Amino acid sequence: MQQELWAEQDRLRKQAEAEEEERRREAAVKERLRQMKVDAARERLHEAMSPLEEAAKQVHAAVYEAAAAIRDSLHKHEVLHGASAKRARQLARWFRLMSWQKDAELDALIAELERLASRPAGKTKREPGPIGEVLDDIIGLCYADARALTEPTRMGALEL
Repeated sequence: MQQELWAEQDRLRKQAEAEEEERRREAAVKERLRQMKVDAARERLHEAMSPLEEAAKQVHAAVYEAAAAIRDSLHKHEVLHGASAKRARQLARWFRLMSWQKDAELDALIAELERLASRPAGKTKREPGPIGEVLDDIIGLCYADARALTEPTRMGALEL
C-alpha cells in the first residue's frame, strides 16, 4: 500500500514537472514569436527610413562639395569673388528648398554664409576670415555624410 502511494506521488510529481516544462516551452516559443515580430517591424521601419536617410546624406554631400569648392576659390584668390559669392547665395537658396529635416546647426551655418556672401563688396573686398571659418564649419559638419556616400558599403559590395 505504501509503495502504491509513493508510486502515485512520484507519478503526480513527474506529471507536474512535465506540465511545468511544457509551460516553459510554450512561453519560450511565444517570446520567440514576439521577438520575431518586433524584429520584422524594425526591419520594415529601417527599410522605410533608409531612402530618407540616404536623401539627407545626399543633401549634406552636395552642400559639402559646394562649400569645398567655394573654400578652394577663397584660398586661391584670398578674397570671395563675385562668382563664389553668387554660388554661396545659390547654395543657401538650394539648401532651404531641399532640406526637409530640422538640421538647425547646418541651417544656421548656411544662413551665416549667405549673410556674409550677400554683403555688398563695393570698394572693399569681402574678408576671407569669417567666410573661411563658416565654410570650414560647414565642411566639417557635412564631411561624414559626403564620405559615407563615396565609400562602398558592405551591402553595396554584396549587391555587386
